This record gives sequence, C-alpha cells and structure tokens, in this order.
Amino acid sequence: MATRYETAERLKSLGFTSTLEFLLSKINELIATPVDECVEWDFARTKEGYGLAFDKGRAIRAHRLALEVKLGYPLGALKEACHTCDNPKCFNPGHLFSGTKAQNMIDMTRKGRMGRLEPLTQARRNAVLDAYQLGFTKSLISEWLRIDRATVARLTSDINIDIYAKLSKEDEEDANTGDVSRG
Repeated sequence: MATRYETAERLKSLGFTSTLEFLLSKINELIATPVDECVEWDFARTKEGYGLAFDKGRAIRAHRLALEVKLGYPLGALKEACHTCDNPKCFNPGHLFSGTKAQNMIDMTRKGRMGRLEPLTQARRNAVLDAYQLGFTKSLISEWLRIDRATVARLTSDINIDIYAKLSKEDEEDANTGDVSRG
C-alpha cells in the first residue's frame, strides 16, 4: 500500500487534489461510458478490501458512493451497496445494486459466498479454545480456522472457557483411567 505522500504525488500527477475528487471523476466517467469488467480501487482499502476515499478526514466507501451517484440519491443507513461481481475492490456502478443487509446475505448465500466459512465441529470448537488459551487473537483465530469472528467471540467467552477447561480435565482423566463411556 502506498504512503500518504506517494498517494498525494500520484493524484497530483493525474491532476487531482484528493482521492474523493479522483473517485467522483472515475464514477462519472463509468456512468457516461459503462464497461463490463470490474474497476478496482487501488488506493486505501478496508481490511475487507473495500475502497476508501477521503474528504476532510472522513472515510467514504468507494462502492457506496459509486452507487449513490448512479442512483442520484443517498442510500441511507438501512441500505447497502451490494456487488453483482462479489469483488469488494470493485466500484464499477454497473456492478452495484441497492439492498438491505438481509438481501445482501441472501445474495451471498445464493452465490455460495457464505460457504467460505466451514462447519463448526467439536474439534474446531476445541481448536478455537486451544488457540485462544495460547494467546492468539480472536481475529487471527477467525481467519486461520475460517470461522466468523462473532462465533469465535462467543466461544471464547468466560463461561465457555470454564466449561472447556472442565471437559478437557475430564477427558484427560478418562484417558489416564481408560474410561471411554462418555465418548
């Protein structure tokens, strides 16, 4: 990722003073002359990959602004800018549509994007708790085990840690005595 200075120099060489000014210019160009392929934002992005433009210190998501310009009105708090291409870097207005959070989740499920997360078996639950007790962050555990962060947070709550510790101790005792009746 480029530094602020490198970004400013690049924008200046293109004749722009801010990422917002550049973004608005590109959006208007794409609306006037649509293209089929994804148009990816290559300046600042969120950790999920969504493009960010800045205006007086305020971050603006590139794809959301692109859809608002295309529609001619702000989306509002309850609407999302959804991608037909499922590419978070893309801000091509032709690839965007307005939807609620629920509609976006249904769209993701239909396209198989929710399948990126794997089923939560008991072994995977134990792996989450083992990794957490070893000091790994919830974010890293989520990424590593492909389990959403909310589930990792729920599993690593104090009550689940206590239950896990008790069960692990019982399993260890069973292994030492040869008792497999609970398994």
